[in-house]
Amino acid sequence: MAKKSPRTMLIRRIVLYSLGSLSAAALIYACFYQAEPDSGTQLSIAEEHLKVVQMIPAQTQDAKLVTLRKQQLAIVRERLEKAEELSPGLAITREMQAFSSVLEGDYKRAAEWYEEALGCADSSCKDRGEVSLNLARVRIELSRFPGALAALEGIEPANRGVRWWVTRAHLAHRQNNLAIRGSALRRAFRAAKNNESDRKIVAEAAFDLGDDIATSCYQSLSKKTAMDWYRLAQLKVRAGQFDTANEALVRVRQCKPKLFEQLISADEEFWSRYKAEGFHPMGSQAIQAARPSK
Repeated sequence: MAKKSPRTMLIRRIVLYSLGSLSAAALIYACFYQAEPDSGTQLSIAEEHLKVVQMIPAQTQDAKLVTLRKQQLAIVRERLEKAEELSPGLAITREMQAFSSVLEGDYKRAAEWYEEALGCADSSCKDRGEVSLNLARVRIELSRFPGALAALEGIEPANRGVRWWVTRAHLAHRQNNLAIRGSALRRAFRAAKNNESDRKIVAEAAFDLGDDIATSCYQSLSKKTAMDWYRLAQLKVRAGQFDTANEALVRVRQCKPKLFEQLISADEEFWSRYKAEGFHPMGSQAIQAARPSK
């Protein structure tokens, strides 16, 4: 499977973390601002269409899906414009506009929307932290590194959790500062504590950025998925630990046989690098061990 670039993965964080907070804010507005219920309804409808867009790959070659994605984004824009007409100046409307711009790949416009959201009177301290974090990610994508750092530094130290440190690591990576990148990822791992999902966030980020801490992060997961085992296998083979790598691949095949075949085929170039050293993914003994008993 082709590896996503660190830049793609950073933007993916916006997709993963924004939608839930947008949904909650939209629903709260719909429930409590009864003076203008239509505005909250518009926000809620826009949020539902954003979910549909999120499920359609931006680079899909399927003409029908491309058309559907464009239609859904058009509906989002229409609903958000209506919400703005009914209740001007809301931070949530601008944050949703920013999020839709991210999904369209228009990071410059997304940054402008996030900046506007931060300037809204109804923006709470908690909301400002989330918006600032997303603004930093977009600015990193735009190579606006000083601005990204300013957005990160504007978040109170007490509110700097796993996602803050992961984003700081991405910024350091783009600036070729490996020392700060490593330090930030280690701070993120410590901040994750015993939270499995947070540990996985750090593991994925470390893997994408090529940091050595990725191995210990993946090993710390108590409930590894097939993809977790696969990433661990790649890390182990890079370190020359071929037996351990094959053991991890056995786990992948046991969990998801079809996925295993797809991954090995897609990453043929990666695995071929180590054939000269005598490594073959899933050697004969490993393949035999992975086969289900009759």
